[in-house]
Amino acid sequence: MKHSPTIWDRVGPGVERLNAMTREEAVGELESLSGSRAWSERVAEARPFESLDALIRASASAWEGMPREALLEAFSRHPRIGERNLEQAQFAADAETSRREQSGMAGATEEERRAFTTGNAEYEGKFGHVFLICATGKSGTEMLGELRLRLKNDADTELKNATRKQHEIVVIRLVRWLST
Repeated sequence: MKHSPTIWDRVGPGVERLNAMTREEAVGELESLSGSRAWSERVAEARPFESLDALIRASASAWEGMPREALLEAFSRHPRIGERNLEQAQFAADAETSRREQSGMAGATEEERRAFTTGNAEYEGKFGHVFLICATGKSGTEMLGELRLRLKNDADTELKNATRKQHEIVVIRLVRWLST
């Protein structure tokens, strides 16, 4: 499926740039967006893409069947929702992106921030990875509600949820990168 000319005008040159990169260049760029070498290699191998939809389908497919360890690698590159110290080594390269994505936390109350600290610790203790949510456009209250809901899940369900959220985040980052 082709996108409307307006969307393609914005991202088409970026898709063509991605298609023209060497494999290693593409893997490096994709890894900077996703935090996952395995995903980046899978997507780079699926080139060339004739449309943004084809790239998004390849992205979704690349996450499917990914070993847990590879998923955890990608998840570990995300700061906790509400994390204030984004200059830590594992987050520093993406600090500005994370601030933009989590801008809904700017209006969070101190009570909500404390609830996130507690909820994040509970989530990580239960599931072994950071709570992932596509925070773009969501308020702190919405994200806290989602955290509380997802704490009720079993580990397999939550790994699938986190993987889906990882894909959503990466698609937003891909579109932004392709548009530059």
